[in-house]
Order: sequence, then C-alpha cells, then structure tokens
Amino acid sequence: MKKKVLILFGIVFVLIVLFLGIIYIMNDTRVAILGFHGVLPKELKTNDDDLIIEYDKFEKKLKILKFLGYHTMTMDEYICWKKGECDKPHKSVLITFDDGWTNNYDYAFELLQKYNMNATVFYMGINAYGDGVNYLNLNLINDTKNKYKNIDFCSHSYDLHFHSDKSYEEVIEDTNKMKEVLNS
Repeated sequence: MKKKVLILFGIVFVLIVLFLGIIYIMNDTRVAILGFHGVLPKELKTNDDDLIIEYDKFEKKLKILKFLGYHTMTMDEYICWKKGECDKPHKSVLITFDDGWTNNYDYAFELLQKYNMNATVFYMGINAYGDGVNYLNLNLINDTKNKYKNIDFCSHSYDLHFHSDKSYEEVIEDTNKMKEVLNS
C-alpha cells in the first residue's frame, strides 16, 4: 500500500512539473494583452461593458500582477520583442486602453504609477482639440506625459476608428494628422 502511495505521489509530482514547464515555455513565446476601455468607481459604472472595469477590481488585478512578479511592457519593449530584436522578461504582460477616455486619466494612471506598471493608450487623434470631458485632449495628454512616465500613447487613427473602406490617400492623410497629434 505504501509503495502505491509513493508511486501515485511520484506521478502527481511529475505531472505538476510538466504542467509548470509547459506554462513556463508558453510564457516565453507569448505576451498576454490586458485590454480595457476605461476604469470607473463602482457607483459610476452604469453599464455592463466588460471593457470598462471597476476601480477596485482594476486595483486588485494590478496587486495580483505585482505579487506574482509580472513585468508590464511598454509598447517599445513589446515591438522590440515582436521584431525579435530583444528578449522580454519572463513574466510579461501588456496593459492597453482603447480610445483615450478621460476616466483613464482620472482613475487608471495613478493606480498604474502606484504599482509601478506601464500601460499604452491607443488614442483617437480627432479628440485632441476637444474639451476633454469624455476623451483626453492635448492638455491632458501632455499632463499625462509629464506626470506619468509609465504611460505610452499610440495611434488608434486620427479619425478612422469608426470608418472603413478608405482610400490609400485617406489613410495616409489620417496617419499624418495622427503623427502631428502624437508629436505635439
């Protein structure tokens, strides 16, 4: 009986080691991307949009990532790794926000800084000259760049986010407008 228990224990041990080995190998060939639209306190989250996360839940996710020793990549690090030009830390994730909502600035950026984590905002340039009520404008973007060095901004197009079937020339024009915004 004792021999059977030892054999069973040995088999379970080998399976656990194999499972952890597979996870380790997969982690070196992939990067999980945690994508959000926004972060809001529970009392302000009025819909079931899964891409808008409650503030407390977002903080909990960041605490878990920190506790488990994950590295949050910058977009430059991610691109460098994707091109095969550099290695990535073993446990890496990419945190992204789509569209550039002001709630990112109001709630997410401070938490990301608190936990020393990076994130990338894919920003729609058409909002750059707005009032900054719903979307980040240039003033808030520049404030973010000064205040939160852990936040990157990348293109989500200037004004092609909700439009498809554009000509090559229109895409180039949109890209050039977006470069102006990101370089402001």
